[in-house]
Amino acid sequence: AVSSLTDTQVSPKEMADWAAENGYCAPGSGSYHTLIADGLKHFGLECATTNNGAEVQKALQAGYPVIALMGEGHFTGRGPFFIPPPLHRNEVLLADPKSVENTEKLWPLDTILAEAKTSPTTNGAYWIIRQQV
Repeated sequence: AVSSLTDTQVSPKEMADWAAENGYCAPGSGSYHTLIADGLKHFGLECATTNNGAEVQKALQAGYPVIALMGEGHFTGRGPFFIPPPLHRNEVLLADPKSVENTEKLWPLDTILAEAKTSPTTNGAYWIIRQQV
């Protein structure tokens, strides 16, 4: 998200190092969900957290990327994050860090909305990303 939406290029390793250095590493389970909003803010972006599918659809239609926390279903049972770009006929492309195949095809937005899960830390399943004003 940072590399796509800002002039700053950050590799996955650099982001992982930054997250670990700043206390966002959750031993044995990846990173804390607070990394998303805090990391985006650090790199000049902001986000709004929501559970509302209509808000997600409206944001995507307006061209805002969204990070989704996924639950059981087509993607994972552990909850990696995906960054859907704008909608195309109510379908989205996903950036799935665990599957090139999933990344290369269109997914019905309804599937994403049905399989997202709420973070117990942030009380949201989606982070709508915007550039800071």
